[in-house]
Amino acid sequence: MGRLAAAFVRALQGGRVAGTAKHFPGLGAARLNTDDHRVSVDATDLDPFRRAIGAGAKLVMVSSASYPALDAGGTPAVFSRPIVTGLLRGTLGFRGIVVSDALDAPTPASAPHAPARSLAAGVDLLLYTSGGAAHAAYRQLRSDAQASPLLRARLAQAVARIHALEAWLRRAC
Repeated sequence: MGRLAAAFVRALQGGRVAGTAKHFPGLGAARLNTDDHRVSVDATDLDPFRRAIGAGAKLVMVSSASYPALDAGGTPAVFSRPIVTGLLRGTLGFRGIVVSDALDAPTPASAPHAPARSLAAGVDLLLYTSGGAAHAAYRQLRSDAQASPLLRARLAQAVARIHALEAWLRRAC
């Protein structure tokens, strides 16, 4: 599977389309939809992600499931610093953009301060499926960032990564 993930990323990006590996760290063992249910995944195969990253994937989408073997606190991956910053960025060496799964899906949306928690974990780009939810998240994030210099620093890092992707995409045209 990892070989196919790498080939797919190389083909996309050879055509100047930013490849995204998802749903990190893997949903193969999930029995329910993580948008609608709290899901805990016991085992995951990191090889497809390792190979997609090695092939130069520009983005990785992080899951909203929890992975007790990777974060003993049971925190969903999208809010987990050990998973996003520790495993994905640290161990696997990913330097691109980390994008959330839909934060307005019922399960992640029920978490207080979801946008700030996701950014604090190391996510760069917050995905919402409706304009109303995105606007409400923006207002909450703006308020949280005004109160937190650390969150403002994380936002600056995220913006820098997004600008780097924009520059790569501009070169594609």
